Amino acid sequence: MKKAVGLTLFVCVSTWCTSGWCEEKKLDPGVVNDWMRATVSSDSDDTELKRVVHSSTIVNWTRHDTFYHVRYEVMNSSCKRTLTFNFTDFHGNSFYPDWVKSIEGDRETDSVQIEDPKVLIRSYRKKQPNDARPIMDVDVEYQVQDGMPVLVVSNQRDVIRTLREFQAGYEARVRISAFGTSTSFDLDLQGFAEKLDWSNEHCPLEDTPSRNTKETPAS
Repeated sequence: MKKAVGLTLFVCVSTWCTSGWCEEKKLDPGVVNDWMRATVSSDSDDTELKRVVHSSTIVNWTRHDTFYHVRYEVMNSSCKRTLTFNFTDFHGNSFYPDWVKSIEGDRETDSVQIEDPKVLIRSYRKKQPNDARPIMDVDVEYQVQDGMPVLVVSNQRDVIRTLREFQAGYEARVRISAFGTSTSFDLDLQGFAEKLDWSNEHCPLEDTPSRNTKETPAS
């Protein structure tokens, strides 16, 4: 996968926290098909609340305008980790804004039932056949963040095993079935491991217990 370096990312992210307004500070240049770091700090005393590693991927930037977003967050105080997936148009607008009310339960009872979302992930490692790695079926749920429908992996076991696969791989294939459609994209993992170490400075992966012991079988 070639990186489209120099294409400015038009997606601006606003972040809210339960303790009040927060500010997200981007630490790396805004480019597409690359991993960037950000910190989220309290607006009141500038205390760092969490660290973020995120990537926006566009498969063919000369012809298509669909951005696939993958975002990893870790809270510094609780070490709670989340993975978020969503896809937008070129300007950062959701393709499915009408789903926000459905997810929040505000639509009328005769509305179309939302299908359960599904995210399948297979990472690839060097010196291994492409089909050597298992396909991970991660537990995701619909949420609304900043007025946008997203898919969130909150199960800590699924988050950690996905992170470990991303950390050791050079590329991953992600398949998303949600919002009434199915789509897939290749996620470049070059540089992810280094930024993952930075994001986990306060919460090393090896020190994090698996809080959910239910095993999710791989296909």
